[in-house]
Amino acid sequence: MTATPQRRRGWVTAALVGSLALNMFLGAILVTAWARHHGPGWHRSPPDMMTLMRGHGDEATEAARAAHRDTLRDHFDRVRAARGAVADALVAEPFDADALNAALDGLKAASIEAQEEFHRAFADVAATLSADERRAMAERMRRRRGD
Repeated sequence: MTATPQRRRGWVTAALVGSLALNMFLGAILVTAWARHHGPGWHRSPPDMMTLMRGHGDEATEAARAAHRDTLRDHFDRVRAARGAVADALVAEPFDADALNAALDGLKAASIEAQEEFHRAFADVAATLSADERRAMAERMRRRRGD
């Protein structure tokens, strides 16, 4: 016995809708993965700025960078540890919203401290650069931001 045209159309429609839903789901996963690694975000700023600070100036510039290197590394380690605490709080059973909020507060504090130290380092390095070097650094910053 053959299927009626009505039944056949219903099956085809369901298959097409299912295929569309699957493709949209997979597309969302790919876009999310791409955005996580290529999109804008505060977590990318320090490394990009650190890259901008390299290759400029002279011995005084290197000395300014070196003066902050260990402190910055310590701050970035604290930020990584605070992110780990947030992840741990997210998977804890039973879930404790207060513990998550405390971990998020810790991450915020560590991030602010790291950013403040980075700004001090950046200003110290910029103070050692010539006007042309600062102009070149500013131009690279604008290109990276798309200005």
